[in-house]
Parts: sequence; structure tokens; C-alpha cells
Amino acid sequence: MTEHSVLLDVSGITEKIESLCKIGVSFSLDDFGTGYSSLAHLQQLPISKIKIDRSFVRNLRSKKSSTLIQSIISSARLLGMETTAEGAEKKEHVIAMRVLGCDYLQGYGISRPLSAKKFLSFSTQDLPDIVAWTELAN
Repeated sequence: MTEHSVLLDVSGITEKIESLCKIGVSFSLDDFGTGYSSLAHLQQLPISKIKIDRSFVRNLRSKKSSTLIQSIISSARLLGMETTAEGAEKKEHVIAMRVLGCDYLQGYGISRPLSAKKFLSFSTQDLPDIVAWTELAN
């Protein structure tokens, strides 16, 4: 779910999300930090994950971006939410996001898109560098 979609009808969307949560569905707030009223949505909506927008990850060499990422991850953790970093395209993104404590990574730095057949046979043995990079971060 994107932040923009929530703006259309916060109370109606909250009600629908809560009813789906009761049957085990969980929700992520996509593109976090680039939309409107992000912090208000964290307070109002029953979401379990925050997806950090790729624009922050892409600029993580900037002190401001890395500080914002760290703040997002810390806030999410304090609220009992998990984080996913979009745009982890390079080795440096993977390492930095793991060091900052991001729970999940999404991007070519992990894997290119896979067909269903390739996904079923996918394993960390296919990506020995990723395992080493994430171990460096721990």
C-alpha cells in the first residue's frame, strides 16, 4: 500500500485493513518518507512493515540520508514494525543497510527478478557474496 492511496480515505482504509488483519493479512507502507503525513500514518494505520523508499537508499552516502534511514529504522523498531529497503542495488547498499539494522532488502544487490522456476531452486549458495556481505554487517 502506498502512502498516496491512504490519503483518499484514511478512516475507510483503516477499517478495511483492520478487518483483514483479523484474518492474518499484514500490510506494509510502501515508499515511506516520500509521501504525505508519513508519521501520522504510522500512528493511525495497523501496518507491520515500512518500505524505505529507494531515493534514501540511493543517496545513503549523504549524511542526511543515512541519518533519516537510521531514524526510520529506529522508529519502526520502537513501534514493533519491520523495515524493508527498496533499491539495494549495489554491494555498498547491502552492507550499509544491514549495518543500519534494516530487516529486509529489495534490489539487484540481492538478486535480479527470477522466474517461478528459478525462484523455486534459488538458494543462498547461488549468491555466496551476499552471504559474506551480510556477515560483514553483523
